[in-house]
Amino acid sequence: MKAKKGHFTQERHQELLAHVKSLMPPGRDVIFLGDGEFDGCDLLADVAKAGWHYVRRTAKNVLLSEADWPDEMFTLSQMMTDGGLSPGDSVELADVLFSAQGLGPVLVGAVWEPDQDEPLLLVSSLDFLSEAHAWYKKRFGIETLFSDLKGRGFHLGHSHLSDPQRVIPNACVGCWSPLAWPTTGWSAWASKSSGAVGRGSFTARTGAT
Repeated sequence: MKAKKGHFTQERHQELLAHVKSLMPPGRDVIFLGDGEFDGCDLLADVAKAGWHYVRRTAKNVLLSEADWPDEMFTLSQMMTDGGLSPGDSVELADVLFSAQGLGPVLVGAVWEPDQDEPLLLVSSLDFLSEAHAWYKKRFGIETLFSDLKGRGFHLGHSHLSDPQRVIPNACVGCWSPLAWPTTGWSAWASKSSGAVGRGSFTARTGAT
């Protein structure tokens, strides 16, 4: 899937989700993580239909309502104000309808870490905010690894490889390298090898495929 740099439309995300689902072995537990670009109701409905869970960042002005009173809407911002949210606190509300489309019932919540300027706002299909927050924090490690694979060391984005049978082995080397670094990286770095260990492994592996 190719597109200009920037956000995809919700429809493109849905297309990508359908493709990924077709590649997944049945019976796998999947938790779909993402920022506010991915909180579209149609996309989240597709994730739920696939039998997967999701944890998404959302906006403070998103409209919410309780299932028993769908016409009485309020915002996440109002929920935080009513809950007296301050740094170090969290507030959550389960079984609510999300946005004017009424997706749900879902869990919404806000977590304000003491060292952050503002709270993290989440919408999730999971039951508890603590669980949703724990999963969401894994997103940052995933994005760092993706950045390393694409253009910060391994340069898969510039490899011109299009055959999956050649891309997959190189991606596996990249995913394995952070685990190998504590045992092999320091000696390689000390010997002033050419470039980072990951990039050296990637170059060697590319030449072998």
